[in-house]
Amino acid sequence: MTLHTFRKASVTGTSVRTDAGGDSFPSSPCVSSFRKSAFLTFFRICRKLLRDQAQRQHFRDTKQRDNCTAYIGGAIESALIQDVPLEVLVINDCSKDNLDKFMLRYRDDPRVRYFKNERRLGVAKTRNRGVAMARGEYIAFLDADDLWTKDKLKRQLQLMQEKNAVLCSTARELMNPDGTLTGYVIPVKTEFTFSDIRTQNQINCSSAVLRADVAREFPMHHDDSHEDYLMWLEVLKKYNYGCAINEPLLKYRISTTGKSGHKWKSAKMTYRTYRYMGFGFFRSLLYFICYAFHGVRKYFFWFLR
Repeated sequence: MTLHTFRKASVTGTSVRTDAGGDSFPSSPCVSSFRKSAFLTFFRICRKLLRDQAQRQHFRDTKQRDNCTAYIGGAIESALIQDVPLEVLVINDCSKDNLDKFMLRYRDDPRVRYFKNERRLGVAKTRNRGVAMARGEYIAFLDADDLWTKDKLKRQLQLMQEKNAVLCSTARELMNPDGTLTGYVIPVKTEFTFSDIRTQNQINCSSAVLRADVAREFPMHHDDSHEDYLMWLEVLKKYNYGCAINEPLLKYRISTTGKSGHKWKSAKMTYRTYRYMGFGFFRSLLYFICYAFHGVRKYFFWFLR
């Protein structure tokens, strides 16, 4: 078993593929104008909804994009207490904090391997680097500010072997920036297919475990999208089955500075994910509408707090 934990890198990519197939329509100015109008109108509506939701979040996020030392110790310890043999790969994607000094405390622990990128690679390439260096049969991702319960990996591996699944996730409990638990749990379906996640991504990256050979077969890419969601879609398009434990074995720290924390930016990245999957404009728009609905419903009661 291999764990990857790393600083959340900033992502600056802005390219969007526009030649994805799936829908057929003439390239007339009228149709092009309609596509642009429909796209902008829908996203304006979503942006208003997402801004209204964000205004209900009155907490101070102490996590800075380039500062993970306040949290990464807890993430590493939550991995080391797992009741399975493992190695922990910590990859520093050119953070501006003093992570090198912090990691000296683990230099005598053979289970922990620390690497630092020579230049900032971004989330996708950093995770891919870890996957390439991993020596375990399974891969588990863990962001620097999240935590696992003690039995998470053991239970997931048992379930994957029972179900002959290549991918497994869990439910998650939201955690405040200061580490206090909110008691709010986001559930998951115990079994899911490619069709299930096309309109609702129930797989949080820090909850995921997948076979190492599958992770190498479908590396992450396109940092300007949700690179992990894109990976799950590609994996399930081939294998079409995944399993999950509907218990909060992941404690997920709330953040407004990460890629998913900025809801309007996250919405645009979700649409790009569908386009990178090869879905045409109208199909991508339909999937995004469903995704947005599920996303609002998922966090509705949390935003009311």
